[in-house]
Amino acid sequence: MIVPTILLAVAVQGGDSLTLDSALMLAREHRAQVVMAAALVAEARADWRASVAIPNPTVTYSYTGDTPTQHVTIDQSLEWLIRRGSLTAAGRAGVEEAVADSVSILAQVERGTRLAYYAAMGAGRKVTLAREDAAIADSLAMLASNRFAAGEIARLDEAQAALEAARVRQLVSVSREEYAVAIAALGRALGIPAASLPPPGGALDAALADSTLPPARLEELPAVVAARAGWAAAAARFRVARKARIPLPSLQAGAEWNNPGTGSTVVLGVSLPFPLWQSGGAQAALAGARAEEARATLRETEDEAQRLLAETTTRVQETARRALVARDSILPLARRQRELALQTFQAGETDMILVLEMLRAERAVARALVDDLMAYQRARADWIALRGGNR
Repeated sequence: MIVPTILLAVAVQGGDSLTLDSALMLAREHRAQVVMAAALVAEARADWRASVAIPNPTVTYSYTGDTPTQHVTIDQSLEWLIRRGSLTAAGRAGVEEAVADSVSILAQVERGTRLAYYAAMGAGRKVTLAREDAAIADSLAMLASNRFAAGEIARLDEAQAALEAARVRQLVSVSREEYAVAIAALGRALGIPAASLPPPGGALDAALADSTLPPARLEELPAVVAARAGWAAAAARFRVARKARIPLPSLQAGAEWNNPGTGSTVVLGVSLPFPLWQSGGAQAALAGARAEEARATLRETEDEAQRLLAETTTRVQETARRALVARDSILPLARRQRELALQTFQAGETDMILVLEMLRAERAVARALVDDLMAYQRARADWIALRGGNR
């Protein structure tokens, strides 16, 4: 636990809250998917090296009772010469595909971190709102009790105020529960114990003022890059399978010795595969079918990526508009109405029902604003992940 503690202390940088950048750093340090992404690329590079490696020669030694008694033969296959170029192309495309897949994996790790971070932040904000509502409801209940004692309002009004205060205290409990669950999910997203996390800080409306999105090119999206590289690799393997049908010789060289009459003898020759039972047609057909499948997958991936790009862009823009209106217009109006309702009730100019309606309206608007801001952050996280993270 020493290393995570040090990393967490560095990430927080002496503060009492967890920033988004700190959360992303912790996720990159602790999530197993990060190791998986690196392993995918290492595997593809190793597979490339293995596919283009020159095959080792075969050395054969034999001893016979007749002269010459000892024989050595070296056999070197040449079939790799005709396939090496296509294998190299397939290997490079495989590495490119693995790199794109690793970018997607890391982007999904970042997306999960963003979602969990803002979910915890939103849950924490709802706890604060519930506590503020509880304080207002308790004040209203005390005011109603005093006015009832003075004979200014009916017992029903006093009872309604007390009931509202009790209901809001229940809401505080529900909000605390949701916050604890969100913090546990955040710890899982970061790969560290939730108990060691400080509360998430920052602003829930981060980047809301400037929701303009930079241009995103379809061919640069990791999913499209991976699909295109997969098609290139499959096409190269198809070329390898077709070239493998061409029989190429193997060079042979050897020597025989311990012959009393002639001494040692040098042996040179070639061996050529004879396609008697099969000539690799089935393997070529299989590789061709996989290449066609990869090309179809590329087309489907491009179409889906185009749809997702349009969808996420629209969601970011529209959720930003709704959140801005809710923050800058609707919530101030609801708060002002509640304040006016309390003032008029205290002055005896209105009844309890109107005050409770204004309290509930402000509560609903404030919590809806949190939901709108979280919807914006979710949409933005999806858009960033589609592009492969903040690259």
